[in-house]
Amino acid sequence: MKIRHAVGMTTALLCIFQSHAEVIHAKIEPGLWERTSNTTVNGQNMEAALNKMQEQILAKAKPEEREIMLKHMKAKGSSAGRHLECITPEAVAQGLDTEKMRQQIQSDHPNCQARLLNVTPRGAKYDLTCTAPNGGSQHAVGELELKSEKEWTFHAVSSGDIVGAPAGTSKIQASLEARAIWKGSSCGDVRPIVR
Repeated sequence: MKIRHAVGMTTALLCIFQSHAEVIHAKIEPGLWERTSNTTVNGQNMEAALNKMQEQILAKAKPEEREIMLKHMKAKGSSAGRHLECITPEAVAQGLDTEKMRQQIQSDHPNCQARLLNVTPRGAKYDLTCTAPNGGSQHAVGELELKSEKEWTFHAVSSGDIVGAPAGTSKIQASLEARAIWKGSSCGDVRPIVR
């Protein structure tokens, strides 16, 4: 299990709280949402590292390449640690199909088992255990909380062992903190989320 996989798995935990067939009808506002997140792996802020790398790439790019990259970043409405998402009224009405999301997560992470600890219309708690074919393992717990119709938060922590050359076995500690706030009913140029 490599650090990249551990970071990807930790980030994927935003969706993992679903583990049995149920549709959750969260009372949230449709429209434009801004999600900010902070992922830390063994004490290193991953968003800060990605932003620094992005700045270095932009600084070395030719002016026309830089303009294209900046235009693309603006169109996405995203950067490391910040994402704009459009949630339609239909998506809010549809709710979150926990079984469909669990199946997608199991497909993306076949060596993981998710257990739902608690689900309510205001949030969910889960437990996730993953094992890699090379003997690595990771365990995570997380909680999604709907603070209001215009805000939600997510917190997850994980720990485990990464097995592989050249370091042998290493310990990994990761955490993810996320917060989303409703920005308004119009999504502007941001495309809707398709579930």
